[in-house]
Amino acid sequence: ENKPDAAVIELRRALQLNPHLAKAHFALGTVELQRGAALTAFQEFYAASLADPDDLQSQIMVAELLARAHNFTQAKRQAELILGRWPDNKTGTLLLAESEIGLQDYKRGNALVNEVLTVEPNNVRALQDFAFLQLAEGNLAQAQATLRRAWQLDPSSPAAVALLSTIYEGQRDLPTAESILKEALRQNP
Repeated sequence: ENKPDAAVIELRRALQLNPHLAKAHFALGTVELQRGAALTAFQEFYAASLADPDDLQSQIMVAELLARAHNFTQAKRQAELILGRWPDNKTGTLLLAESEIGLQDYKRGNALVNEVLTVEPNNVRALQDFAFLQLAEGNLAQAQATLRRAWQLDPSSPAAVALLSTIYEGQRDLPTAESILKEALRQNP
C-alpha cells in the first residue's frame, strides 16, 4: 500500500513471533532496500536465504548486494553457490561474471558474459557487462554501440544511459553526452 514504515513494523512483529519466516525476511529486505538501508536489507536477505536455502531470489539478492558493496570475493562465492544449485540461472552467471570482472579476471568475466549472450543475445545486463569489458580493452566505439543497443532494448535502463553518456563526456563530447541524457529523460521521465 506504499506505506513502508507500517510494513517494516508489521514484518518485524511477524519475525518476532517466528524468526524463521523466510518470506517475511525477504519482504523486509525489499522494503529496507527501497528505503535505502542497504546493510539492513542485506541482513534480511541473508536471513531469508538461511531460513529457506531453496529460495533463489534471496540467494540472488545476497550476491547482488555483496557485488554492489564491491565485496567481489564473497559475491563470487555466493554466485558459485547459486550456480551450484541452479546451473542454468543467467542472473547467477552474470553475478559470477561481474564478480570476476571486479576481481580483474577479465578473461573469465568475458567468457561468462558471452555464455549468457549466446543464449540470450538481448539480455540487457549482459550487454552492459560486455560494454564494460569492451571499455576495459579500449574499444570505445564498440562499447558505445553495445550500450546503444542495451538502451534501445530497455529505454528505462539507467546503467546503459549513464555509462554511454560518461563515455562521451570522457571524450569531451559534451553535446552528445547531454543529448543522451535529455533523450533518456524524455523516454523515461
